[in-house]
Amino acid sequence: MTEESRQIQALARMVAEHMAGWTYQPAITNTRTAIISMSESNAKTPSASIAMFFTHDDKRLFVIGRYLKYKDFEYPLIRYDKYRPSINVSANKTPEQIAKDISMGLLPQYLKEYEEGLRLVRKRTENDQKATSIASELQALHPGSDLFVRTNTYSGETTVDIHLHGLPLKTAKEMLRALTTSNQEELYDQKTI
Repeated sequence: MTEESRQIQALARMVAEHMAGWTYQPAITNTRTAIISMSESNAKTPSASIAMFFTHDDKRLFVIGRYLKYKDFEYPLIRYDKYRPSINVSANKTPEQIAKDISMGLLPQYLKEYEEGLRLVRKRTENDQKATSIASELQALHPGSDLFVRTNTYSGETTVDIHLHGLPLKTAKEMLRALTTSNQEELYDQKTI
């Protein structure tokens, strides 16, 4: 390990000792970033974690909350105009002072957002299971079809893309008529509400 890596890891270990419920995560590789995380058994925010590293001049620490990942997306989704919760702290402070700065300046906002992200990940997992079940049900009706079923994480609305293979022309026409009639009835119902 480089000297910088040893220093940040040692500092993170000492800071974690002053943060109830948080634990230093030993680095596996030579890295400039140290991780402190909350226990998986924490009821509200299991496995929440923050990363810390020295800024380029080694006089300050940059501490940032880490979001959950699910299927290549971070939750809550980060908008273009939004930053993850983070703070800068003087590297000259004691580990206890740094822990206090993190607890007061970063954790309230970060844990709130992390909890929201956790709720969305759970919802997305539930929606993915629902979509898989629906796809299996539809696939059983016509085994030669290609299906893509998705359920919107936020609204819960389920949509289906269907590509059917080898349908007789008569069946295809009947299906399209049924879909057209169904869509027109749905539009009429929406207008009359």
